[in-house]
Amino acid sequence: MVVANFIDAFQRAPRRYGFIDGVHALRAFAAISVVVYHAGGAVGADKYFALAGIKQATSGLDCGVDIFFVISGFVISLPLFLGKSQRIGRYVVNRLLRIYPISILTAVIFLGFGWLLYNRQPSLDQIASSILLMPSETTATPVVLWTLKQELLFYAVFSLTFIHSTLGLVVVFGWSIASLFVPDSSVFTHWFFNPHNVQFAFGILGAFLSTKFLVASKAAPWVAAISLTSVLGISEYSKLVEMNEALTALMLGFFASGTVLGMASLRGRIPKPIIPHSPSKSLILLSGSQYFRYKSWC
Repeated sequence: MVVANFIDAFQRAPRRYGFIDGVHALRAFAAISVVVYHAGGAVGADKYFALAGIKQATSGLDCGVDIFFVISGFVISLPLFLGKSQRIGRYVVNRLLRIYPISILTAVIFLGFGWLLYNRQPSLDQIASSILLMPSETTATPVVLWTLKQELLFYAVFSLTFIHSTLGLVVVFGWSIASLFVPDSSVFTHWFFNPHNVQFAFGILGAFLSTKFLVASKAAPWVAAISLTSVLGISEYSKLVEMNEALTALMLGFFASGTVLGMASLRGRIPKPIIPHSPSKSLILLSGSQYFRYKSWC
């Protein structure tokens, strides 16, 4: 009952473009799981506390990234399936403002402290990779900025739907499927055809299903719980047996989309929250600030 009312707090937030508010709860979980994953890795590192048990226990929680990608595809495509018009100029500005201010601040802090404390002067290639989020042979600082490179790429490809919705979706799905098969032979292919790209497509498919067929159901919590458990299990198992990256991304995307659909169909089922004054604003702020939190703690 407590969990149900916690979810209801998200569902009472104002809707924008028909946004299904149950997904906020999942986004908050994904953000926290990635923070815990990086914290567990730090605690388990030999140079810190060497608590290998904690590192192993949290090793599967990086699946929060996969959930993020599915949610991105879901949220970005939702207005399209709801028939809500949006100008491409506004779309581009909103996407850039969502990504760059926080990512630039994070990169400057990490690069700055690395230079001041450890005399690690960043190269131009590292600056381009970390601040401009350009594909590069140099790893971005912090390393988790690679996720934003994929987000920006998806936003760019999805913008084709503003020119022609059907053709644009065909291109997006074709690109996503191709990402599972194109070999990782260069910096460009590693970025443009990253297997994680397929997870955006699962999010788009989830948005289509939620707007065309999804209704509130008593089975929704079970669908969300079983799917999320599967995501966590696959993420953990993939590290134990070193699963193929494309297969792992495909499976995680499939079950993460099930989790999103389950959370989306929870709307309107809970009578009232147990807390007199709904904390939905604060909870949505928690879920909306995921990039800064998991970057800052990695």
